[in-house]
Amino acid sequence: MSQDWLTLALGVLPAAPADLTVSRAEGGDAHVRLCGYCDRGLLVQMAAADADTTSAVTFALERPNGAAFAVFGTISKRIPFGGDDECEVLIEVDEVVRWKQRRRIQLDLPATVALSDAPTTQRNEPTPVRVLNLSADGVAFSARGRYRRGDRIRLNVQMAEQPFVTVARVLQVGRPVFGQSRVSCMFPYHEGIAEAIHRWPDLHDDPA
Repeated sequence: MSQDWLTLALGVLPAAPADLTVSRAEGGDAHVRLCGYCDRGLLVQMAAADADTTSAVTFALERPNGAAFAVFGTISKRIPFGGDDECEVLIEVDEVVRWKQRRRIQLDLPATVALSDAPTTQRNEPTPVRVLNLSADGVAFSARGRYRRGDRIRLNVQMAEQPFVTVARVLQVGRPVFGQSRVSCMFPYHEGIAEAIHRWPDLHDDPA
């Protein structure tokens, strides 16, 4: 973890102690309490069941001045705390980015993903995935195969009869469940996808 990322995270997170909601890399939200920090990262209390099934989290934060940020972190250590129901975890901060909340829709659509910077041609071949949710600048999909934070991928998805292709960067990869991992990505704002999302209820009702 870069010390700069921790410094930036402390600049946008509320002062401890603070009760917050985080998004799990495996999908879904978890309620946590920010307790403080050390030189290795953030110290957070959370339900033991959530800690056992979560590999990484995202804090989405809005500041009073209207600016919004996302803090991405990896759970690196689990510390027993106050019984079996709760524990304290150490979260190493991976990145802090400016964030804009955009409409995100839940989906279950087939798509393909190819690593755009793959060292071999074989890894450049499109892999079938299932898109789980989509916004104008982000996507989460379920897939087999190995993906790592920082990978650049080319996503090809079709909504109704309209195909979209965009290059995205992997932000988080959840733990595999039944061979499938949940992969969260970010890409530059895509006007076409934004318009399709706006029209999605109408498109979804279309027999096509």
